[in-house]
Amino acid sequence: MFFLFGERIHSDSKNIGKKDCGVCGKQQPFSQVVETRYFCLFGIRLLPIDKSANYLLCTQCNNAFPLELEESTRGGPAQQPTHLALIKRVLVYIQLGYAMHTRRDVVQDICIKVTGFEIQAEEISQQMQDLDSGNVDLFDSLRSSASSLNLQGKQQVIEAAFLITYACCEIQYEDRLRINLIGNAMDVSIEFISSVIEHVHSQGCYGVRRILPSQQRIS
Repeated sequence: MFFLFGERIHSDSKNIGKKDCGVCGKQQPFSQVVETRYFCLFGIRLLPIDKSANYLLCTQCNNAFPLELEESTRGGPAQQPTHLALIKRVLVYIQLGYAMHTRRDVVQDICIKVTGFEIQAEEISQQMQDLDSGNVDLFDSLRSSASSLNLQGKQQVIEAAFLITYACCEIQYEDRLRINLIGNAMDVSIEFISSVIEHVHSQGCYGVRRILPSQQRIS
């Protein structure tokens, strides 16, 4: 007898009222989204395996925020979506790996094209310092933040990783492997990563300019 079984993620959401959205720039309706991974048989959910994500979602722009947004917006500036800080870190990490730290303009160009947000020169310098000193580990950051990301945020992280790699080199096996590892740290499939890269290619790589220096690999 043939059995069809596997895993599937099911999302539940509940409205939690209006909050300040750092993307929309004003108060918008928000939902709390809980994603649970289930063991399925013939497409029917049987047993919950784990809670894969739990985040706040702006229902207007579809960006995900950490649950701490509720406290962080009281009397202070609107918090940015979870994926934005990760994208900035990914861009600088890969830029450093190809010894392109003087080409901050490329990081700034990709950041605004993928996210709509700028990354300031001071932010780039701080990211470089954190990564160089070992105080910050990119993959730990991705894994620890994955539960506060939705698919849209994960897509933008992969887009940024691909575009900065595309700008710095002719992509070879190990370059693509690094992008796959970034996706894996966020718990997305190789198929999802490939579809994101195909989409970026279909958009002309968002007009990102290539530098193509002599490659220096990330150790």
